[in-house]
Amino acid sequence: MSENLLESILENNLKTKIIGLLLASPERSFYLGELEKRLSSKALAPHLSFFVKTGLLMTFTKKEKRYYLVNKKNPFLNDLRLSVSKTFKNYEDELVRNMKKIPNLKVGVLCGIFCADTETDCDILLAGDISEKALSNFIAGAEKIMGLELNYAVFETKEYEYRKSIFDRFMKDIFENPHIVIVNKLK
Repeated sequence: MSENLLESILENNLKTKIIGLLLASPERSFYLGELEKRLSSKALAPHLSFFVKTGLLMTFTKKEKRYYLVNKKNPFLNDLRLSVSKTFKNYEDELVRNMKKIPNLKVGVLCGIFCADTETDCDILLAGDISEKALSNFIAGAEKIMGLELNYAVFETKEYEYRKSIFDRFMKDIFENPHIVIVNKLK
């Protein structure tokens, strides 16, 4: 990584916090409002623009809301990750933590908006014996984090396994496109 670029990031506390938070999370997209809340700052826009210009972050818009995610193809990403990893080594993404807390969850996948795919019809795929209350609490929290209504699918475990085994079109669309598996207890 260019020494000048690394120095300009590490010398600025807010830039270090932004990139550290994004690198410590699963490589999902983040809504600008979520980043502002997590970092307790409304002054993120110029720093996020800097990261987009340097190619460390990518950005996209859905329903007039701006989202950011790490550019996995950036060749300097590993160097940067090593430089800021100590600051955020114990960070756990709130969305991931909440998904892992869903009772009886067997499979939890983030896709669609979380992977910068604005065309996919599904943003969250869940499988297991999930209660309505647990589901509604998780979805409400996820929608608040992302700043928009999310599309999700919930299957009982047997239906999920069956649909996956027959190469169901819906499952194929999810697993052949960018996705992040958060929970998989069915290996």
